Amino acid sequence: MPIHRIRLQGPWEWSLASAAQSDLWSRIKLPDEWGQLPTIDEPVCFRRRFHRPTGIDPGDRVSLAIPTLGDLDSVHLNGESLCLESAEGTTRAAFPPNLLEHNQVVITVPFVDPTRPNLGLGEPVTLEIAAALPHSQVLAEINRRGLVSTMNDTKWHELRNAVLAELPFAPAYQLKLVDKTEPIPPNFEEDVRYCGDWTYEALFPFVEIEWIRIQPRQLRNRGMLIAPEIDSVETELLSILQRYRIPHRNDGRNVWVDGYMEPADPRLKA
Repeated sequence: MPIHRIRLQGPWEWSLASAAQSDLWSRIKLPDEWGQLPTIDEPVCFRRRFHRPTGIDPGDRVSLAIPTLGDLDSVHLNGESLCLESAEGTTRAAFPPNLLEHNQVVITVPFVDPTRPNLGLGEPVTLEIAAALPHSQVLAEINRRGLVSTMNDTKWHELRNAVLAELPFAPAYQLKLVDKTEPIPPNFEEDVRYCGDWTYEALFPFVEIEWIRIQPRQLRNRGMLIAPEIDSVETELLSILQRYRIPHRNDGRNVWVDGYMEPADPRLKA
């Protein structure tokens, strides 16, 4: 998937997190002036405004890439907290697909050490735009099998947002795409200890999802000689699905949400 990058260099603003709701913001050019900051042993916010990049097509994935070896407290886009993923010295935050014409991103770091730019914002922060693959193959498979759509982008957004906002942990899931033979991951029969990736980057574009199989449990270790405890969010998850009238099925172990159904599925006639 080709990636286009836009550097958010130049004019940023910074403020102590404790004063971020006031007008006590100072201008700074990042990353060039990181070394001119004072040493600060409390959370600090950095914000930057930017326009929606031109040429973004439906299905393109936009994310913020922050090259840092340090931890980040949070990243907010237009007031909404984003999920963070770190790998190989870069932390990424996936943007929702409905990017506004005028936007503001706020990055909060736990401290500032001007002598160690690799632990802060001492490298250029970039927007990464991953162009979507053509949907022709997906649409051809939908037509070939006569699949009937049972979800839409609005319902997928509602499910994703509610899972992240309301559940104590994001449950793991198995994902089946319309034009793929094997689901991801291929084996999903045992209880797991990890959380599911409910970021837009992992799920979008929703049109490709044939079904998602959610495991509303998570194993929690209690010690080497003690069997792990099972935490469940099944009741809360089912409540979300019912509230947003999202079609689903519960097999007693997993909760399934179908993006499409086969034409002979009896539920379509119910």
